[in-house]
Amino acid sequence: MDLKGRIKDFISYLSIETKAFEVKCNLSNGFVNNIGQSIREKSMSQILTIYPELNRNWVLTGEGNMLNSNAKSNAKDLGELPSVFDLDETPFIDLPGGDILMVFPLVEEAAYAGYLGGYADTEFIEQLPKHSLIVQKYHKGKYRGFEIVGESMTDGTLESIPDKSKVTGRYLMHHHWQNKLHLHRYKDFIIVHKTEGIIAKRIIKHDVEAGIITCHSLNPDKESYPDKDLSLDDVKELYNIIDVSIRR
Repeated sequence: MDLKGRIKDFISYLSIETKAFEVKCNLSNGFVNNIGQSIREKSMSQILTIYPELNRNWVLTGEGNMLNSNAKSNAKDLGELPSVFDLDETPFIDLPGGDILMVFPLVEEAAYAGYLGGYADTEFIEQLPKHSLIVQKYHKGKYRGFEIVGESMTDGTLESIPDKSKVTGRYLMHHHWQNKLHLHRYKDFIIVHKTEGIIAKRIIKHDVEAGIITCHSLNPDKESYPDKDLSLDDVKELYNIIDVSIRR
């Protein structure tokens, strides 16, 4: 994906029109469609001033994640917010000003073991605490919040997903596993595995024919956190990590 494609990908993530993006960033009409192989520093600065969560390095080189992991997250903990909802749907609450609050189950460290056996149990899921995310439109699909355990995804950079942070995951249905995973957009995943448990990893390779994913830890200590191949036959659930909330 080229620079223009990455900018368009970010606009799609924002769920706004290209023209609205250009106006908000004080860019000229048609700016996005006219992007070539590079972008002027002034234009880049205007975009990052409005959207500081956007990863500059990702825009310019395609490396890393779209969003800065340490950007101020709009995720909030709602504690024991009462909610009755279908297992495969995410409830929405309309907020003043047009924003929408998505509310979904949060799997904390204490619930990891239970989740492996109860991930398909509606009653178990309903009893989990709740996590939330403010969005601008209704989203289909299933979302989960997960508390990160351990330092395998910590490398001291903006892409780190440190211990005790909470991530929002978008469920990837099994039939999508039969095709090449779109690792150019979301590289980091929550993997619910039969024996490894619930782990956060960067998937760096997907062998579709063999049904194997290669999982990478950001932590540079490769003796403790080596790359590892996992069979998708042993994976119960896959979630794209779309948001990271870091406790300060």
